Amino acid sequence: MKKIVLPIFLFCLLLLSQKTNAQAVRDRGVLPVAVNLNLVLRFQIIDGGNIEFVFNSIEDYRIGMGARGAAIQNATGAGVGTTLTADQQMYRTRFTVSASRRWALSYGAEQATFMGTDNVANTLALNNVGITMTGMGTHFSAATGVASVPTADFAAANLVLPCALTAFPTVLITDAAAVAPNENTGSAVENDFCIFWQCGTGTGGGVTPMNTTTILQQAASPNPDRYVTNVLFELDAL
Repeated sequence: MKKIVLPIFLFCLLLLSQKTNAQAVRDRGVLPVAVNLNLVLRFQIIDGGNIEFVFNSIEDYRIGMGARGAAIQNATGAGVGTTLTADQQMYRTRFTVSASRRWALSYGAEQATFMGTDNVANTLALNNVGITMTGMGTHFSAATGVASVPTADFAAANLVLPCALTAFPTVLITDAAAVAPNENTGSAVENDFCIFWQCGTGTGGGVTPMNTTTILQQAASPNPDRYVTNVLFELDAL
């Protein structure tokens, strides 16, 4: 019988080949990480959600009703609610905005005029009602009485002079600058505002002027009626 002898060098070559083909053992785990940014955009009326002017004396017709005067301009910060007159307290709407991005707030009457409830044919011009605005948040300058960076509004030139109520949509507040840190983003602490309402005062000079003729002096005297409209507010992200 013939013997088969495996040469030593072939055996060594085989071992070397096996060693070369060996792979390191590895394992891998996957851990998902996500950042979910939900838009926060919230408008809230704190008080003054229903405003009604009741004219029941000649004096009311002659000088009008509501919150007016330079005292409104200074009614900011902790003083709001304590330094206001009774009329300023009664005819005030306080609201806040919380937003995670820049925003604009529009407002305005739902109809082009006030509509009579006793007789729908009776109408009253919106500009018989006017507003002034102030704020308590840190996005407002109590020292000047005007909206400061980052919050600007359509009456920023002089908030003591009322602006007439207009039809929706009218931009009430918008962002003053798009460059950080001047965005109007923030919580209700930053964005806390008050609207003061007046009617039939004949006060002009605002950005959108009120009717400068009191209701008593208007050539076409409005018919006795209860005139109503809904004032809408809409908060939009910019």
